[in-house]
Parts: sequence; structure tokens; C-alpha cells
Amino acid sequence: MTEDGKGPHVEAGASGDVGGDSISRDEAWFANIKRTYDEYQDVSLTSARRSQAVFDQVSNVAVQALQNAVETANMLGKQAVAHRDIAIDHEWNKEIGEGAAEAAILRAVGRMLAGRPDDVVTNEADAS
Repeated sequence: MTEDGKGPHVEAGASGDVGGDSISRDEAWFANIKRTYDEYQDVSLTSARRSQAVFDQVSNVAVQALQNAVETANMLGKQAVAHRDIAIDHEWNKEIGEGAAEAAILRAVGRMLAGRPDDVVTNEADAS
């Protein structure tokens, strides 16, 4: 092992003797090449893991945004149905006299448009 604990870093002397074990120069070269390859592979894998983590975060945000958009559309649809139901119920269940106020307003607007504002009744008490 090397001082950094990353793996075998082998140095062979001219005779090929390493630490009392006999090792050939080719074996030393192979061990050093393998260590270098492993280091570069580790850097590459670490980069790939980070990229995957970022992609996963972006993917989660996109899924959440899509779910929010669908939920908003559903809520708006439900609200539109509720408004439609209220309007239909109002049309079918008008109270007696409710149309009288609307008619009075329309008559007053008609008189104003016809240029006869003096005929406009502003209050029921004034009409009597």
C-alpha cells in the first residue's frame, strides 16, 4: 500500500527485488498501471454519481411541478362545475319579487339612455 492508502504502488529496483520479495519489472509496471487506471476510474465514477444525483433532483422537481399542474387543473374544473351548478340552481329557483328589482334597474338605465333622467326613480320612498 502507498502512504495515501489507495493501493499498491510498487517500485522495483534494478534487480527486481521489492521488500524482500522477488518481483519482475513487468509486474511492477502492471501494478502501477492498474493503480493509475483505478484512480482515473474512481474519479470518473464519482463524477457520474454526482451527475446522477443532480439529475434525480431535477427529475423530482419536474414530477412535482407536473403533479401540481394537474391538481390545479382539477381544482379549476371542480370550481367551474360548482359555479355552473349554482347558476343553474339560481335560474330554476328564483324567489318571487327577485325579478322586480332587476326590472326596476333596467327601466332606470333605459330612461337614462333615452335622455330622460328626471323620470328615474332613485328610491321607493320617492316614488310614492
